[in-house]
Amino acid sequence: MVRAVIRWEIAYGQAKEGIEGIEAMNAVCRDHGWAEWTAWAPISGKENDITLTCDYPDLATYVAQRDARFSDTDFMNAWRQCAEHAVQGSIWNEVLEPVPDLG
Repeated sequence: MVRAVIRWEIAYGQAKEGIEGIEAMNAVCRDHGWAEWTAWAPISGKENDITLTCDYPDLATYVAQRDARFSDTDFMNAWRQCAEHAVQGSIWNEVLEPVPDLG
């Protein structure tokens, strides 16, 4: 399993619009049978941050869906709807894997 994580700071007063963009992205993902993103907000810590997580069975599936999303006009329009409400330079993207058994 791998987990994709995207974090960013939403510009103050624009959370509703950013969340609507996430919902639009997930609608496109649903239409294509791709994994959907779960949005998280901090209970404590930095305000106006949003974290998206998405789990995939393996790295190859993540890469295939990522590449398909990036080449899909509807998805990219929805992504831009999210990103236009991000504080410039705040988007952080990572892919995590479970800690290996070091036996």
